[in-house]
Formats: sequence, structure tokens, C-alpha cells
Amino acid sequence: MNFRRVLYVVALTLALPVRTIAQVEPHVLQEGEQGDVDRWFALHRSYVDRAHQGHVRVLFIGDSLTYGWRVDGFESWEAAFAPLGAEDFGIGGDRTSDVIWRVQHGELDGIAPRVVILSIGTNDLGSGRGAAETAAGIEACAAAIRQRLPRTTILVLGLLPRGKGGPSSETRRDVASVNRRIATLAAAKGMRFLDSGNAFLTGDGRLRPELFHPDFLHLSSEGYRVWASTLRPEVSALARS
Repeated sequence: MNFRRVLYVVALTLALPVRTIAQVEPHVLQEGEQGDVDRWFALHRSYVDRAHQGHVRVLFIGDSLTYGWRVDGFESWEAAFAPLGAEDFGIGGDRTSDVIWRVQHGELDGIAPRVVILSIGTNDLGSGRGAAETAAGIEACAAAIRQRLPRTTILVLGLLPRGKGGPSSETRRDVASVNRRIATLAAAKGMRFLDSGNAFLTGDGRLRPELFHPDFLHLSSEGYRVWASTLRPEVSALARS
């Protein structure tokens, strides 16, 4: 880690209560270029500042698929979730360890949403972690949120299908394995689980290309419209409960 990156961590740590110091650090500090580091911490700081303003009823937190509600998913977000008082705390490239760090460093301080929607883990698989380790990371994220928001309902989203291969491909099998594991974990911990994956598949189990960018990972505007249609009934019910 170079000197400037050390200053980032020291400055953030000194600015926060001792109880929020994390045992993990953002992976971008190890792997990212300086511009990536600057952008990551700028987004994190903006989310901390937003949390300090309070009045967040629904919170989405996660990786680029969550951040994408601000871009390709903007119209769907405005129609489906903005009326519920929702905020989007997504950062592209995030893994489970990054979300844990963010939670432990102020992004939930000052708010008490009715529901937190957690969408994380696909980048863990993409970085070479197996299904068991990825599921354990998602569970740790949910536990970190629960620790700070004990009265909030946590809705853990299943990983969306990804990749050009069919349902028998290694990637798709890993996604299915993670989802089975976190569905069981969520039920055992008193959390909710929702898997929207089938809405993104053709009859033979392949990804619907119109719902994705060419990387078959990130969603198109139509993909966000479909995702919103599967999420809104559950999110709306929880937000009003």
C-alpha cells in the first residue's frame, strides 16, 4: 500500500469512533489504481454524509448492480423505489469484504431504515472465490448490518445469473450453489431472501440477452425494469410493515 493510501485509511479511522474500526479493508486499496481509490472513497464518504442526514426508509447496498440503479436503472428506480423513500449505496466492483468495511465505517450511522436490500457476492465469485466462501461473505455482510440495525428487516438478494454459458456451466452452477446456501442462512438468521434469477432466463435456461450488457453481468435498462418488477412487491410490503 503506498503512502497516499495509508493516509486515506488513517484519516478515515481518526474521523470515526473506535467501535467502527474494521478488521478488513477495501480490496481496492490492494488492487486498484489511484483513480479507483479516489472514486471509491469519494462514494463512501458521500454515503456516510447522506446517512448522517437521516430519514432513509429503504436502503439498497451492494456492488455495481446496485449502483446501476443510478445509471441504466434510473427510470425504473424513480418509478419503483424513489416513492418508497429509498437510497442507493452501491459501489462498482465491491466484494463482501468491502461492504462490511463500509458498514463498519459509518454508512449506516444516523439512519434506521425499515428494510435494507443487500445485493453482493457476484464479484467474490468473479475473483476466484468458491461458492462456500462467497456465501460466508454474504452472511458476514448481513450480520454486520444486523449488528448496527437490529430492528431493520434485511432482504438478501440472490445472485443474478451471469455468463454466456447455460445452466450447466461452472459459473451458473456456482451462482446456484451460493443462492441455495444464502437462502438457508437467511432463514436461519431471521432474514428474508429473494431470488429474481428466473426472470432473466429463457425457456432453456440461458440468459435473456436483451436484459444484459454484452458482458452478460451488468444489466441493461430493460434488465433493471424486469428486476424492479420482481423486487418492488416485496420491498414495498417491507417498507410499509
